[in-house]
Amino acid sequence: MDELDSALQAGPAAIFLCTGSAQAVLNASSAQQLPEGTSTRVLDLSVPAGIDAQFKERKNTSVIGIAELKPLADKNTEGRRTALGDCHSIIEQGMDELSSRLQQRQVELALRELPELLASVRSTALGEVFSEELAQLDEDSRDLVDRIVAYLEKKYVSLPMKLAKEVVMEQLDKG
Repeated sequence: MDELDSALQAGPAAIFLCTGSAQAVLNASSAQQLPEGTSTRVLDLSVPAGIDAQFKERKNTSVIGIAELKPLADKNTEGRRTALGDCHSIIEQGMDELSSRLQQRQVELALRELPELLASVRSTALGEVFSEELAQLDEDSRDLVDRIVAYLEKKYVSLPMKLAKEVVMEQLDKG
């Protein structure tokens, strides 16, 4: 504060003021310290205001204080509140999508043992249950039976999975 007068006499283009002083720091005396004809901009973030009315009246001086900034801050706050509502919508949409994917994944996990079970049934059927009958067939016939069983095994794996996913998606659409 001791150097304020000399700083003002240098004719600053801008002054940033942020004090907690109970009295105005820039007053009529301070305004007289500024060189005539110089333009000065002041940003006063002090609470209470650090500039008195006489300083504000000086020619070529523009002052922006807390009172002038409050409407802008309120407008920005309202914009953030609006954006917050948009954020909630985006999060809800993402949660719905995540829930859908999670249910699909749970169905996939529940059915993941199906291919192994069907392969085991195939092995038992061809290697034990029908082994004598297959042994009596020629090579081409055994190959044909093997391709038929492989095709059925593939379809018995894919169809239940597809059907289960469709049921889950149908339930989600209803829910």
